Amino acid sequence: HYCDYPKGDRKYHDEKLEKLFETASKMTEALNSARQEAKLKHRWPLGELFVSGDAKVKEAAEHLQPVLVNWNNCSKVSFAAEAHAGFISKDFDGGKASVPAALDASLLAEAALREFARAVQEARKKNAFVVRDSISLQVHCDDPQVLGHFKAKAAGLQAEIGAKEMSFAVAPSGDYAVDVDLRELKPGLKLHAKFSKA
Repeated sequence: HYCDYPKGDRKYHDEKLEKLFETASKMTEALNSARQEAKLKHRWPLGELFVSGDAKVKEAAEHLQPVLVNWNNCSKVSFAAEAHAGFISKDFDGGKASVPAALDASLLAEAALREFARAVQEARKKNAFVVRDSISLQVHCDDPQVLGHFKAKAAGLQAEIGAKEMSFAVAPSGDYAVDVDLRELKPGLKLHAKFSKA
């Protein structure tokens, strides 16, 4: 606690990289603003996003692609000559950033899965489950697209929420209930589940 803060070595200073990160930060701020207008929460994954603008914007998009993907929870950030139709765009210093106005079916299903996993984790915590406690879970979903996605991703979902067993039922049974209202994703979309200690 009493050590001097280490001094940076000027030979490792990369002014160009710092400028690229500054541009990437501005791009991300604009993308987040566009997300908010589209009512797309940051925890919902997106597909390809677009940025347009000057040479600095293009270089940042190309050289900092992994950083931008991580910051923006998306599959790719591409440079385009102009904003795409069907996208919501926001200006930033040097360019414009665009996100889709709505989720497509596959991304909607993935967003539903993320929200469900989060709700189960909250229910586990609320009911004093610890990480090593496994659960047995039953899920009900009326939406065929979302249900199919849950079944396809079952192994990963089980690992994430600590479920030793997971099944799908019209009338789930168990000691603890999880109800997830996802009408902000799709009108009428709700998930109901129950779980017990395995």
